[in-house]
Amino acid sequence: MDFKRIFYTCLFLILISFITFAAGSCTLNGQPVECPQFLNDYGWLIAVVIVLVVLGAFAFVLFSFYKAWSTGSISIVLPKNSFAEGETVTGTMVIELKKEVETTSSAVGLIAEVTRKVTRNGNRTSETSTVFSIDNPIVIQQNYPIGKREVPFSIVIPLDAHSKGKLDASGLGAVGQAINFIQDVAMPKPRWYIEVELTTKSGVTLSNRTEIHIN
Repeated sequence: MDFKRIFYTCLFLILISFITFAAGSCTLNGQPVECPQFLNDYGWLIAVVIVLVVLGAFAFVLFSFYKAWSTGSISIVLPKNSFAEGETVTGTMVIELKKEVETTSSAVGLIAEVTRKVTRNGNRTSETSTVFSIDNPIVIQQNYPIGKREVPFSIVIPLDAHSKGKLDASGLGAVGQAINFIQDVAMPKPRWYIEVELTTKSGVTLSNRTEIHIN
């Protein structure tokens, strides 16, 4: 289950609610004005619908969390957490189930994220973006009983891992070397993660991630 997407959806609905209520207050440049007729006629109905939509979204989020929790969890076991470019990461996905499930897919991913400081509307904030992402399928059984199971996986770190998220200026001679040097010093380095996912036939996705370091 993609809880991050669900969270942002709820946040969007709440924002729409505030905008609608703000419109319902009928002000212009801080001064009260006459409300449009449809707000006078259906203002309470609109407010009730908005509240029901927001409550329904939160109920869906809570139900999704409960459904995943009642199914079980997965974790990642690695022999180490520091790797070199081009090295193959081998590890184990540990599946712990509270009920029997029928699986549809499973995958291991390698993800690089960069967090930068950006200015929006005069406010300084942090923004995280994905600069690299690959997925490899994991061979799994179709059915898993209640209990604990271990499934091995492997994924290869790219040879150019340290250049992800940067402009390749190596072909510009001395100027390119200067650009690359500035990028190495000034640009934030990516944070690398191993992520595993297991999806069941009932639509539940169990996932977990762990940070690794690339030397």
